[in-house]
Amino acid sequence: PGIFITEMIGQAVPISHLIFLEKIYESEKLFHPVVTNITANFFKEIQPDSELTIKSKKLYYRKNIIRSEVSVFNLNDELCAKSELQVKLIFD
Repeated sequence: PGIFITEMIGQAVPISHLIFLEKIYESEKLFHPVVTNITANFFKEIQPDSELTIKSKKLYYRKNIIRSEVSVFNLNDELCAKSELQVKLIFD
């Protein structure tokens, strides 16, 4: 399951931040997000069909590159995973 959590973190958070910050939702720009760096730590086991909450914080954003800190919590508000990742947007 760790790879699915890592995938969720990589797709959900920084890409959403970039879509908002670059106002891509207002245009039809084609873009390709590229994860350039990721570290992840897992603290609690996550079972299939678990409901999770993702909280994130933008660490920096420059020249179409964003670095974010992402935390994943279970329904008991226990920290299950924490990650720091960097994503670059490449526009067509």
